[in-house]
Amino acid sequence: MMGGRHSPVAASTIVKRAGTDRNGGFTILEVLVALAILGTALAALFGLQQSASRAAIAVERAQQSMEADRTALAILASINPMLQPEGRADLGHNARMNWQATPIGDAKTITAATGAPGRFSLQRFDVAVTIEAPGRASWGWSVERLGWRPVRGYSPGD
Repeated sequence: MMGGRHSPVAASTIVKRAGTDRNGGFTILEVLVALAILGTALAALFGLQQSASRAAIAVERAQQSMEADRTALAILASINPMLQPEGRADLGHNARMNWQATPIGDAKTITAATGAPGRFSLQRFDVAVTIEAPGRASWGWSVERLGWRPVRGYSPGD
């Protein structure tokens, strides 16, 4: 049965032709394929890392914007737009705000519960706010505020 199915010569020839007699090493082609696969995987991971970094920067900017907006609202809460219709204020982190108050309607003197004229004149204002921060485009919003001023002094019988 020479050259048949069970021939030792034929089996060793097949083994050598398949290339398994390499002393346990890798061929250059196998190394190149492995490097190509590794490079593709690392490129995908690098792209993912860049996306995560951009998202983190966007979140940080959004937090800074919200902090500036909250600080601006707190400053506006302490301002009487009838007495200070415009101005500037520092918001921290090199951010600044400008505001401009525009009257809505006419000023009205309030009336006491007894029907007598009150001590204050009130007026609604639309307060436009612009916030500027370095390295960013300015942004703004507006809010309605109530302004007041005394129209007569206090007397103990009031």
